[in-house]
Amino acid sequence: IKEKKSEVKKNEIEETKKIEEIENKEIKEEKVFKSEKEIFLENFLNIKENETINLNIVFTIDDIIIDKRSLEFLEWLIEFLKTNEIVIAIGAYTEFSGNAENDIIKSKKRSNFIKEYLVNNGIKKERIKILASGKVYDKKIEDKDKMIEIKILKK
Repeated sequence: IKEKKSEVKKNEIEETKKIEEIENKEIKEEKVFKSEKEIFLENFLNIKENETINLNIVFTIDDIIIDKRSLEFLEWLIEFLKTNEIVIAIGAYTEFSGNAENDIIKSKKRSNFIKEYLVNNGIKKERIKILASGKVYDKKIEDKDKMIEIKILKK
């Protein structure tokens, strides 16, 4: 009976050690996990001149209002720009409506909206250019999946 109790106790100790190892491993893995904001800021830190990063900024179909999530991306961009003296260019793209001229107007309106938002939040307007290439998608995309392109002009 003593041997049996000793063996059970030994098994319990081994199981406890295994559980502790698993918990310690999970804690280490949690420390490695980066938040979406950290990844966003890291991507901007690692970008080189003349490279671009695409942001998913949601606009309404006929307006320039953006949603709460999009504002969060812009706040992160503002945080980055306040701590990094770089010059950027903003290009906005729209779904292809069949009328390229209207799409270009809408794209420029959206780019300017983003620029004004950044300027109103403390970023110098001289550091923000507008991409006026008039480029629009030649395919349909979801109405809510609008893209804003941020190009680093000068680091």
